[in-house]
Amino acid sequence: MHPIQNRRHIRKLLYPMLFLSMLMSLTLANPALDQSHLDPFVFISTSDGKDAILIREGGKNQTVFQCNNESEMILTPGINIDKKSISFVVENGTGVRAVHLLILNQSSGTEWTFQDTILASVKGGAWPTNDLAGNMYLSMKDPRSVDYSTATDIYQLNGLQLTRLSTNSGEDRHLWPLLAPEGDKLHFRVFQGSTDVNTPKVKQSIIYVFESHSRALHLVGQNVFVEQWPSTDKLLYSHRLEADSRIRVYYLYDINSHKSTELYRGMSWQAQLSSDGRYFATLQNFPQGSAQFDVFITDLNSGETLNMTNSPLQSESLIGWLK
Repeated sequence: MHPIQNRRHIRKLLYPMLFLSMLMSLTLANPALDQSHLDPFVFISTSDGKDAILIREGGKNQTVFQCNNESEMILTPGINIDKKSISFVVENGTGVRAVHLLILNQSSGTEWTFQDTILASVKGGAWPTNDLAGNMYLSMKDPRSVDYSTATDIYQLNGLQLTRLSTNSGEDRHLWPLLAPEGDKLHFRVFQGSTDVNTPKVKQSIIYVFESHSRALHLVGQNVFVEQWPSTDKLLYSHRLEADSRIRVYYLYDINSHKSTELYRGMSWQAQLSSDGRYFATLQNFPQGSAQFDVFITDLNSGETLNMTNSPLQSESLIGWLK
């Protein structure tokens, strides 16, 4: 299970970890990274004991969404391709999830205005993402099914019209829909059906082209997490080292050549690349060896790293960059 799915659940599963001395020095000795040059980024934290979404810009945080009560949790959030809205689901413990669209605007300076709309209520849906035409895509079970199978598909929701885009054979799980930056293609991962979410059997990625309805296979048989679609022909994915499962390695994958280039490696749990390709946001344990998380930013040019949230008594979860 990827950390962005449910940070509370992941935190319970983690075992204490010790950072390598090289990574310790990289993380701590880095006051030179200037926050004023960074694009705003979004993360999940808590406010008054409730899950909340915050924007970090210019060294300051602003809360733009807060759950109604402590029993609700924000799950699978993502920044949409317009870079002005966030889609996510809120779980209240009943199994029915509210799909939210949070529209953001920067009025003056670093002050943001926001408008939250509930688009739909779904049973077990996750990873919603919206295109520029107002269509929503998410992973969910067949809403007409009454059984308890693990199978999920990718659906398009336009108003009240629900259309299945993926084709499931058996109990496969189709997860992590990502829209291309131009909105003309959709990526998702296919896992073999299993009740053990911690040891999924990976099949492949599928890139679906809307205009032609064609499907292309990528990253076949590779046990990786596809984190982001940062540019037209590149996907950001990661995997853990077999020799040391504490280390995650991140790659840029070219969907035309099917070749991968290593971008970054370190003890982290998820990542997002800035639009200019210079800054790399990761989720790392803080304090070192604990089960709490903070958001760290690394300048890929200089190697300097800064703890952006610096909250040793609570955990954050990374969502992404707004520009």
